[in-house]
Amino acid sequence: MKRTGIIIATIILVAVGVLAFAMPNRNPINPDTPDNPKTPKNNYETMWKKVKENLEKDLPESAEKELNAIEEKASKDKNQTQLLKTWLYRQNIMQITVEEDPDQAFIQYIETKVGQLDEVHDALLHEEIAKAYANYLDGNDWRINENLPIDGDISKVEMKYWDKESFKTRINQYYSEALKPVEALKKAKTADFMVLYENKNNNEDYIEYEASLFEFMFHRVANYYQIRSEDNDIAGDMEAWWLPAKDFVKLDLGDADNALIKCLKIYQDLLAYNLKNNNEDVLIFNDFHRFEFVRSLLKKDTQYQAAMEDLKAQHKDNPLSAEITSLIARSMMNQYESNSEDSTYFDNYKKAKAMCEEAIAKFPKSQGAKNCQSLIKRIEEPQIDITMNSVQLPNEAIPVVLEYKNTTAPYYRIVKVSEKELKKLSDMRKADLARPTIASTAP
Repeated sequence: MKRTGIIIATIILVAVGVLAFAMPNRNPINPDTPDNPKTPKNNYETMWKKVKENLEKDLPESAEKELNAIEEKASKDKNQTQLLKTWLYRQNIMQITVEEDPDQAFIQYIETKVGQLDEVHDALLHEEIAKAYANYLDGNDWRINENLPIDGDISKVEMKYWDKESFKTRINQYYSEALKPVEALKKAKTADFMVLYENKNNNEDYIEYEASLFEFMFHRVANYYQIRSEDNDIAGDMEAWWLPAKDFVKLDLGDADNALIKCLKIYQDLLAYNLKNNNEDVLIFNDFHRFEFVRSLLKKDTQYQAAMEDLKAQHKDNPLSAEITSLIARSMMNQYESNSEDSTYFDNYKKAKAMCEEAIAKFPKSQGAKNCQSLIKRIEEPQIDITMNSVQLPNEAIPVVLEYKNTTAPYYRIVKVSEKELKKLSDMRKADLARPTIASTAP
């Protein structure tokens, strides 16, 4: 009987084993998504955790060993997103292990990877290389600004000796390549690639406006050129830059090869894409950012406010119109604060408050409504400013200028203080200095 029991048990175990192999995998591991928790030894999430833990413990060799394992697994899985991430992350290890110019070492390393991925991942790689060159230039501009142009092939010359134009050329080339596969970028979903970026949470706030990699990439490149646009490059029909989106996208911006025009052309591409897809929220988002950029260049608040009012009128039933209102109101308030003695702007605070209240009433749960509430709080905040000379002659009247806002009965009291007390008061912040005074005069 015992022998029979053993035979039966063996048959059952074999049968279970056969069934286990025959059962379909109902929870397969997708290499581009969070890993299956049942395979902790070789899933990407666990492996990346080990890399970061080793770096935190100042063990770069151990971190690199784990990184190599991820790269090997990603290559075997044909997971190009994880593979690209290992290449980009290697910069963190190089910062510790490479003694001389680790940033140059990383750029030289990552450039060898160009052309090894599909066109979407290769575009992301090009954008990261452009950013690496830009960061190198920004971090060493104090030295690079003094460098003279180098004749011939500069690729074999240490980057710290390159001239500024050589960096700009490389950056422009890589950004240009990054934006080339337009149709492929339009089809790729941004959310599928967020694993590449350590600042994923920062990007999630804008993911609804960057649903495709086309929008995500074009925003990143636009941000680079926007920051580096110069007043000297302002030329052409500047008033046309304020045109509504449907007219602006048709505008001929010329062939000038500078950051300003490159940025405006990127906005044209984005807005044309939004108009074609009839995506109202993203269209509004890109359009008011375009107007913000133009205002920063031309310094024309009145034209900015008019363009934004027109944009708001076009989308009056969209909750984002409340955000447009908050931006107009903020501009009006800043305009008054910069020209407080000009009667043209005396009513700006009053108008800004009224339009904010209207936006809050219409779209109370919107982000724009929250922004408007903050602006109203700033408008209604009590304020007192006293200006007087730092040196005063004895036995002469002391001239004082008193400016106040949202205060009905300001008054003063002269108090005698010692030199020690005066120094203490001088070291205090203005807000801290006012606080005990306000508290002591409360009814």
